[in-house]
Amino acid sequence: MPTEEGPISPAELRRRIRANEWTGPLPSPRTVGAAPADSRAYAKMNLVVLPLAVAFDFVLFCQRNARAYAIADITEPGSPVPRLLAPDADVRTDLPRYRVFSRGSIIDEPHDINAYWHADSVAFLIGSSSCFDWALRTAGVQYETLGAYETALPCLPSRCFAGNMVVTARRFASSQDAVRAIQISSRHPAFHGAPVHMGPAQAIGIADLAKPDYPLGTMPAQTASDDTHTLYWGCGILSASLTGSAQIEQLITHYPGRLMVTDRLIAEMAVF
Repeated sequence: MPTEEGPISPAELRRRIRANEWTGPLPSPRTVGAAPADSRAYAKMNLVVLPLAVAFDFVLFCQRNARAYAIADITEPGSPVPRLLAPDADVRTDLPRYRVFSRGSIIDEPHDINAYWHADSVAFLIGSSSCFDWALRTAGVQYETLGAYETALPCLPSRCFAGNMVVTARRFASSQDAVRAIQISSRHPAFHGAPVHMGPAQAIGIADLAKPDYPLGTMPAQTASDDTHTLYWGCGILSASLTGSAQIEQLITHYPGRLMVTDRLIAEMAVF
């Protein structure tokens, strides 16, 4: 497991990941005012890889549910290169870890997907809320990330893609911090934009904030049950209700929390 260190460029971080020198979480956004050379200031992306036969269905699904699945780049069939975001990258090797599904079941969690890449593979890079985390930290907003949760919020379906939304939850130190977070995240629709919910977690089907379905957070679990000043954003993790489709022979995603770092600055992808 690598330790936190000083500035590291996106290209160097991807090189280390490709060489299996970095297999853990990506550098955190906690450093305020990170220099442009620091990978923490660059956009990080969720990954989905699908056969070409269902790629359009997934594009339509993402378009209908852009608060959770905002597509930032799509590779050509068979090409592992995300030309818009990182033209020297390779989606088969440049994420720390992946998940491979077959007809709804996880069959592997490898550190590269060379063995699962085919001539008709299409990769989708989807914005991550970890990017506006950087913007929140830079603005001095005080909060903690609790984790990611399966919800009862339904996504609009597209043929074999149907299910509920996953959200990330953040608890803020004050109502002023929460309002500031809404303002800042609204500038970043490429990274989920404004929250999809504010209020009791139970209203969207989350039984216990102390038990995230995907533990990404920094808040001690024993303090996570109170949802005062807690906001919920759409998340690019595919819900179990989505990956469970028996119609999809092979579906590959990033392992939760193991994203791809691109060459695009977070700030330059803001809309205002």
